[in-house]
Amino acid sequence: MGGYLAHSPVADVIRSGRREDVTVTASPLTNSSIECGLIWLQADEDNTDTIYWGGPDGQYNALVPGQTIPLTISNTTRVYVRSRSGIQAVNYAALD
Repeated sequence: MGGYLAHSPVADVIRSGRREDVTVTASPLTNSSIECGLIWLQADEDNTDTIYWGGPDGQYNALVPGQTIPLTISNTTRVYVRSRSGIQAVNYAALD
């Protein structure tokens, strides 16, 4: 994550967390709304399968275990996640 933050020295972590109950049914990344400007989303490296992310109408973007991506988005509840199979985990950091 550090490489991207080097380009945004004023970015502060608003909240970081882990969601350990990602199933094949899509749901918001967080249960409560967290306003932000950027989210780092990571499929936990101990996952046994792929995580898909997107909006409420479709999650077609894949993250393999350990993969991390930055998302420029205004709220954590606008990102939906689901697993390809089983129960997986995602880690996130919401920044301003």
